[in-house]
Amino acid sequence: MNLLDTYSFCLNFLVLVVLNSISLIFVKTVNNNFFDNSKKIYTVFKWEQRFYSRFLKINFWKDKLPQHIGKNGFSKKNIASLNKNYLKAFVVETCRAEWFHLFFIISSFFCLFFNKVFWPVVLCMFVNLPFVFIQRYNRIRISKLIIRKTKIKT
Repeated sequence: MNLLDTYSFCLNFLVLVVLNSISLIFVKTVNNNFFDNSKKIYTVFKWEQRFYSRFLKINFWKDKLPQHIGKNGFSKKNIASLNKNYLKAFVVETCRAEWFHLFFIISSFFCLFFNKVFWPVVLCMFVNLPFVFIQRYNRIRISKLIIRKTKIKT
């Protein structure tokens, strides 16, 4: 590894750390309305449930991945309540986490401005896409729970 490669690696790493930090600060401070699951970016398609469960077999590995829970954070490891407000908050948190991971993937393309190395983009996709899939999969399931609870009440 020559000096230019070392410099390039360090620059890419620094850019990714800065962008990840900016994204984390943003998702922690922005209003929950930004993460409204009715927005187009969070739309879940009909084919996704089958894709996640049958093709990716997400149930076998989703609980093995870590989750970030900051101070006063919201754990998405288990559903703690079937209260409708709690479930809606859970959905918001899935949108928040999805946005964070998608932003990190997209922002990794900025590394291409510093050099023509594509590894940061591939690495970010490899690391973050499973988390995006988990958020979308969980949002489908929780949304169904909310609908079921609404039907029971009426």
